[in-house]
Amino acid sequence: MYTSPETLADLTAVRDLYFSCLLWSSGLVAVGVILEGPEVIHEARGVFGRVKTEPRPWITLIALIGWIFVALGVVGEGISEALVSRADGNIQAFNDRRLADTTQEAGDAKTSAIQAASAAASAVGMSNDASSIANGARAVSKDARMQADLVKKDLSSAEKRLSAIHAYLTPRSLTQKDMEDLRHDFKLLANPVIPILVIGSWESGLGVQVWRSLKDAGFDKAQMEDRWNLPYGMSMSSPDEYWSVADKISIVLLKKWGIGPMLGGVQSAPTGAPIRIIIGDIRTAPLPPLK
Repeated sequence: MYTSPETLADLTAVRDLYFSCLLWSSGLVAVGVILEGPEVIHEARGVFGRVKTEPRPWITLIALIGWIFVALGVVGEGISEALVSRADGNIQAFNDRRLADTTQEAGDAKTSAIQAASAAASAVGMSNDASSIANGARAVSKDARMQADLVKKDLSSAEKRLSAIHAYLTPRSLTQKDMEDLRHDFKLLANPVIPILVIGSWESGLGVQVWRSLKDAGFDKAQMEDRWNLPYGMSMSSPDEYWSVADKISIVLLKKWGIGPMLGGVQSAPTGAPIRIIIGDIRTAPLPPLK
């Protein structure tokens, strides 16, 4: 099955659209609550002042509009949350299918190499039998042995390459359940005023999932920067004022979720800079040459 970066980009764009709708719905609820304020204040004056008066027409009208906004916002939030959840599932399924296809192709390559090695071994046996009949057969046998050695070397190279491909394609993404648990961990640390910049590849998905989990947990100023060919692993930096939170975030990502290896400790950053989390995925870097 063919899978392209454009397909993943389209799925991500749809997911972001649904999430934007969710934010607009929440804003609509907030505006509706504010519009109901004058009526609440009027009623409160009647209770505490013990003088019951009829509200002015404009107060009732504004309260009605606010109630409509709240109702529409609640409905919009419910629909948007369902659409966001479905979009996240589509992205995860896309990544799983791509990994399965690539692994199958690597397995086919290993099978072909094993069959070639088996054929070469049969040739060696036949040449050994022929060597007892004539000197010419011995020459053929020697040539067959040389060919067998070459095939064995090719098989060894193929096995090394298969191992490298498996390492190259090591899954670096979280399931929907993992993201929910990660958001729960981040909620214990969340601070809406702390700026965080997550640098990773939209293609690999792991950096996007970490950023999304931070954002949903309550780090409102968390941002995502798309960058390719990052070193495999994770690195972080933080100014002194956010050092404690950055250290706890690194512990959650590294020790609990195994997102690593950590490239050094949390580095110092200038005052006013955001917490930077760089997540490199070997799948977005060139495959190392095999010699």
